Amino acid sequence: MNPQRENSGILFKNDRKASQRHPDYKGNATIGGEEFYLSAWVKQGRNGKFLSLSFTSKTDQREGARADDDGLRQPQGDDLDAAIPPRW
Repeated sequence: MNPQRENSGILFKNDRKASQRHPDYKGNATIGGEEFYLSAWVKQGRNGKFLSLSFTSKTDQREGARADDDGLRQPQGDDLDAAIPPRW
């Protein structure tokens, strides 16, 4: 496979889409020498259809971190009750 050109990407129709939250298209991109997973959703706006894009760093995902991870995990779901200290 040829290496991805700098500041470019490619998208393919997502034939495994199982819910509305899954992207309509998936692919990859190279920006600033870093590789990203690329997801796209077809949305309807006032002026017609458009694509909404999401980039996820392949490096961050391999390391188990999110692109916006600052080392602190926000409480989610049932963790929320544990994060609030009881009032006595």
